[in-house]
Amino acid sequence: MKTYHHGNLRAALLDASFTLIQEKGLEKFSLRELAGKTGVSHTAAYRHFRDKDHLVSSLSAGIYKRIGDRITFHSLKGLTPVESLEWGAMALLKYWLNKPGELRLLVAINGETSRTTNAAMEALEKLVGACRWKTLSVEQATLLVWAQMHGLADLANREQTGFQSKKKVLETAQAGLRAWLGCAAK
Repeated sequence: MKTYHHGNLRAALLDASFTLIQEKGLEKFSLRELAGKTGVSHTAAYRHFRDKDHLVSSLSAGIYKRIGDRITFHSLKGLTPVESLEWGAMALLKYWLNKPGELRLLVAINGETSRTTNAAMEALEKLVGACRWKTLSVEQATLLVWAQMHGLADLANREQTGFQSKKKVLETAQAGLRAWLGCAAK
C-alpha cells in the first residue's frame, strides 16, 4: 500500500480504512494497523480519530454525505415533487449499484454504531416530504423508498435470479417506483 507523505492525513486514513475493512472485516482492523498501512505512527492516527468507533462513524458519515449530495443533485431534474423524488431515489440505487462495497460497509457499520448522521436518508426525506401522501407519514414513505432501493441494489449486487442485469434492475426499479408513487401520492 502507498504510504502517506503529505497532504490531508485524515482523508488518507479514511481512504485506507475503507480498503482495510474490506480486506479484514470491520471487527478485525485496528487504528494501529491502519496507521502502519498509511505509513504514520499510531499516535498520528489518534490525533484525528479518538478511537476506532470514531473513525468508522466518520467513514460512514462521509459515504452518506456523498450519497445525499447525489440524491439532491439528481432530484433537481424533476419538475414536480414526485418527479424529484423519483430522480433522487434512482440516484440512490445507481450509487449503490456502482459502489457495492460501500453498501456492504454501511450495512456492517449500522450494526456496529448508530451515532452516524445519515445525510442520504435526510436528503431523501426532504424529497418525500415535498410530496402529498394519502395514507403514509413522511417517515413511512421515506423508509419504504429507502428499503426498496436498498433491497434492489443488494439483490443486483449479489446477482440473484432475475437481477443479474443492472439495466433490468434500473428499469424494474423505475417502473415500480412510478407505480408506487402514482398510487401513494396525490
